[in-house]
Amino acid sequence: MLLYFGIGLCCLSGGAADWVVRNGAPAAGALLRHGEWEKEDGRLVNSEIHRLLPARDFYRGDRFLVSCRLALEKFEGTAAALVAGEIIWGFDGGEKNGFFVEIPGCEVRSFGRPDGVLPGKPFDVALTGENGEMTLAVNGKEVGRVSYDKGRNLDIHLRPHRSRMSVEKFSIEGTAAESRLAAMPALQIPGLLPLGKAVRVALPYSGLVKPGVCQAKLENVEFPCPVGTDEVAEIPAEILEQAYRAQENRFNTKCLKLTLADRQGGGGILALTVFDPGRRNEFALGRVRRFNGSCGFAIDGEEIGAMTGRLSCSARGNGFQPSAAREFGRLGIHGNIVLLAPWNHLKKGRLDVGAFLAEISEILGRILAEDPEGMMMLQFPLYMDFAWLDAHPEELIVLNNGRETLHNAPGKRRQPSYASEAWRRDAGQVLRDAVEALRNSPMADRIGYLRLNYANCGEWNHWGYHENAFVDYSQPMQRAFGRWLEAKYGTVEALRKAWGDGEVSFRSDRLVPSREVRLAGGEFFRTAGGKTRPVIDYYTFFQEFAADTILHFAKIVKEVSGRRLLTGAYYGYYFGHYGANPYHFQDSGSYAAGRILRSEEIDFIGGPYPYESRRETLILNGLAQSARLHGKVWESEGDQRTHYSGDVNKVYGTTENLSESIAVAKRDFMVNLERGASYYFFDFYQNWYRDPEFMATVGRLREIDAALRKIPRRDSAQVAVLFSEEAIPFLCNRSEAKGLGGFAATVRTQLSRLGIPADYYLLSDLDRIDFSGYRVVIFANSYRTDDEMIARIRRYAARGNRTLLFLYAPGMVGEDARFEPEHSRKLTGIGLRVEPEKSFDGISSAWSRTRRAPLRPRISIDDAGATVIARFPDGAPAGAERRFAGYKSIVICDPLPDAVYLRGLLVREKVVLRASGRSGLDQVNFAGPLVGVYSRSGGPRTLWFPKPVEVVADLFSGEILARNAKQLDFEAPKIPQTRIFFAGSAADYRYFQSARNCKPEKQKDPQLP
Repeated sequence: MLLYFGIGLCCLSGGAADWVVRNGAPAAGALLRHGEWEKEDGRLVNSEIHRLLPARDFYRGDRFLVSCRLALEKFEGTAAALVAGEIIWGFDGGEKNGFFVEIPGCEVRSFGRPDGVLPGKPFDVALTGENGEMTLAVNGKEVGRVSYDKGRNLDIHLRPHRSRMSVEKFSIEGTAAESRLAAMPALQIPGLLPLGKAVRVALPYSGLVKPGVCQAKLENVEFPCPVGTDEVAEIPAEILEQAYRAQENRFNTKCLKLTLADRQGGGGILALTVFDPGRRNEFALGRVRRFNGSCGFAIDGEEIGAMTGRLSCSARGNGFQPSAAREFGRLGIHGNIVLLAPWNHLKKGRLDVGAFLAEISEILGRILAEDPEGMMMLQFPLYMDFAWLDAHPEELIVLNNGRETLHNAPGKRRQPSYASEAWRRDAGQVLRDAVEALRNSPMADRIGYLRLNYANCGEWNHWGYHENAFVDYSQPMQRAFGRWLEAKYGTVEALRKAWGDGEVSFRSDRLVPSREVRLAGGEFFRTAGGKTRPVIDYYTFFQEFAADTILHFAKIVKEVSGRRLLTGAYYGYYFGHYGANPYHFQDSGSYAAGRILRSEEIDFIGGPYPYESRRETLILNGLAQSARLHGKVWESEGDQRTHYSGDVNKVYGTTENLSESIAVAKRDFMVNLERGASYYFFDFYQNWYRDPEFMATVGRLREIDAALRKIPRRDSAQVAVLFSEEAIPFLCNRSEAKGLGGFAATVRTQLSRLGIPADYYLLSDLDRIDFSGYRVVIFANSYRTDDEMIARIRRYAARGNRTLLFLYAPGMVGEDARFEPEHSRKLTGIGLRVEPEKSFDGISSAWSRTRRAPLRPRISIDDAGATVIARFPDGAPAGAERRFAGYKSIVICDPLPDAVYLRGLLVREKVVLRASGRSGLDQVNFAGPLVGVYSRSGGPRTLWFPKPVEVVADLFSGEILARNAKQLDFEAPKIPQTRIFFAGSAADYRYFQSARNCKPEKQKDPQLP
């Protein structure tokens, strides 16, 4: 078997092999949990998704040879694999990909399926490692090779994943580095153990200790522990009770560590999950609490702070990183996100409650073994099992291109339409059963949070963009759209007139617009009269329907939990999806956040940051300050790619080194703090945050957050920016509509560089915004505003001698999908002209000029009574202003000028500039007395404060930089850096000073009161 490897490891052949499996039976080199693998026909067999077949030892990476003979029952993309350290050699990437290799931070490489590898037929695998190169051969022929870190010890194991794997032999030649058991902090004992009676604990691995009486310690309680030949340890009831009561925390379910040692030197540490059956079970009480201009989570009355948790594991504990759980818990971050997979426990749409609870109890046990204060933040997907899908083909989504698969669905199977009543009923019952079972379990008080997941990646991004397809053409969706149309139009005649279609009715089976109809319209606006009205109606309906679908399930969670669980969803990706044409913009369904935020059934929404240009600048994906207005939380997914995330993540912002990772982490903290948002850490189970310096930074940021919550926070924004959801259906979704993507890119890269604090809201929240502190209100994309909205703008914003700044085509798009210049004048008071065939590539004013890619249509000023303040390159008026009673109106005929132009315009309108641009425009974020400056180039910088402040200090170095100052001058380095300054009163600074772990001489300042 080894002869075909004459490529450098011949010296290993003939050496002593450590057998993991020999002749289809576990050998001395195996470390198997009891009952996880079974002997069958001379092979060791398993088909459970997370039951690995590991070697007892870790091996040095310098030179090794792994040999095995195995068979897979099927090749259907099961991802069955041989794993060596961080490198996964996959045997089944599906028909298209075949064998593959997956390396963290790199693209997956596919090799195809080798000849002779067939379902059920054994094949030989040989994996060699030498001189930093790893090579895989199958049936004597090389399949692929990759480089690896030979200095790291390797965890070598087989994983069946989603296949049934049978193993005839499995051996390793190399140098054992350390015992796997010794490396494990504690061995998890599955299940929940009750107080009140003696318990018998089956040892998870054979040979852990010798039969007889062991020296044992349960937490700090020592006792003699008998272990039988059946490898079961017995713990007396009084010992269990004593150890449980000694652990001081408020929870019912606790982790107790059992240390066993026999006289022959054997032993180990076991983690037991114990509960008191006499205690009443109830969920933790989750609430959204308003404080200091923000909204945040409180669990059982305790404020959680801006950092809510970290990704812990997926179903059955997959991906769990013990050291990460331990380190985050040490910092006081006890939230553990658990990505559940309830569809694994469904049988024709019915939940196996016992199996579901058993899985979660095992996950909780792992968490508590590392963090005794740990809480679970559950993410609950609403996918259905395959048997249900087979029984309900008419309820599944239908793609316009006829594709039968979905890239990110379980098993890539088509899933139910949002509009499927059968799915709503059955998934709702699954959810109801799951929440009720958890509420009645001893684990309940470890749970105060549940996030509802569905569609692509669970983020309520509707299916289709991975499939290059429009959805949803299923009959359930056709019927739901028909009902919405009937509610809107009332009569068939009105519908036919609006659509320009003499045959359409509310019961037509082709109401959802075709691909051709969806792509009709202009380059920026969907303006083609009746031709585009069906699309505008559909996208208006679909945003509402997607939001209502989330609320349907959220209501179940609230009802069954007694309104105790914080309930939310991934939703409201305003900037990340804006202009992501053709399949990821309106088709995401993500533009009814205002509708969701007005509901009592939802406590939070949120999602990852926009992925573009993350290293340069960052904004939140949605309108967090609107969430705050409604007493909700925007919770960001902090999937920051650190220097450990690899080249494959460069497009998502992989940093170059630890220093840049820390700079980005500080910046991200300030971005969330500025918007009053929360966030969690999400590293895809890769432990990207493992540097002690990085974790120390996280700890300091948490201290700063806690200190900020102890003082009155007074934000000083003089600018509000309002974004419209009502305009979204009227915008084009053709891929060539670059202007829309340009708008989103300018928001991401320019608004954050203004050097001026600005608040962002939904336009629909006009009546909730306190405008008293704003000098300028920017209406970023108010292209579609009805008479009611115009009246609200007049009532709430157009007063106080402030400036209303309208961009590009305010109020220009009418209900019938045509341009309406007169309606625009009603909104702004300034006349505009539409020039459909003209494009423009920039504007200029006295204070600046801006350039952009050519865009049509050109909107220009057509008002002799207005004062022109901007022009197009050909001299045509591109901006104007008029003063009215109580306010000034300005129209700038550009979707969104760059930061330099806007800075000049805002300063012209008496807005206070807070940061200089002498050495380039940095990202500057403001949160009460805190100012964060994220710079990527060197040079002098200046910060100005609205009024003199008593103390200016660097919150990381502890250095006091100025006193009684109105400005701060400092030098930025040439490398990425974030500095977080305190600029406020001496009394408030004491909170930040006392919290930090700095040198004594920096803590004390004789000039502070």
